[in-house]
Amino acid sequence: MDYTAAEKFVIDKLRQELPEQFYFHDWQHTVSVIKYAEQIATAERIAPNNLMLLKTAALFHDTGYFHIVKGHEAMSVDFARQTLPVFGYPPEAIEQICSLIPATCYPQHPETELQEILCDADLFYMTTDSLNENAEKLRKELKAQGMSFTDLEWYKFELRFMESHKFFTQYASEAYKKVLPQILAELDAKIKHHTERG
Repeated sequence: MDYTAAEKFVIDKLRQELPEQFYFHDWQHTVSVIKYAEQIATAERIAPNNLMLLKTAALFHDTGYFHIVKGHEAMSVDFARQTLPVFGYPPEAIEQICSLIPATCYPQHPETELQEILCDADLFYMTTDSLNENAEKLRKELKAQGMSFTDLEWYKFELRFMESHKFFTQYASEAYKKVLPQILAELDAKIKHHTERG
């Protein structure tokens, strides 16, 4: 299994062919999810062979955006099935990888440990300093898809999402627990400020 060659192929394709209105779900998001998947898997002591499957699933999880937005996970699975044999992935490994990708569909309902790690990696940016930058990219992407928010609507949307979200792995849950109080306080302050202005 030539993961390195597969990664180069997919990232290059995302960089060159993904429509530019995917401001959040771009090649950089995929690179980050791969990095976070490896980080979480290491903390959770995942075996090396499973880590390879996990990283490959992270690599392909958003490739369905080449074709559609809603239900892109199924298209990502199809693309992985078509592409991975070229890079020496055997059928059994491909099926394992393709069983991970659908778990990233929100709301997430992972059933295995690897699915839990992939789900957490997909949203792990919420525990990092890049949260606000990524949130603005997502807002811009949603606007391009016809979903516009006022500032107040967006801050309320973020607050509801952050309050209700639960990570699955111990590593991601602990990271989120550390930053969540400050995030919620900042969003509360923004909502209060815009409410008083309005």
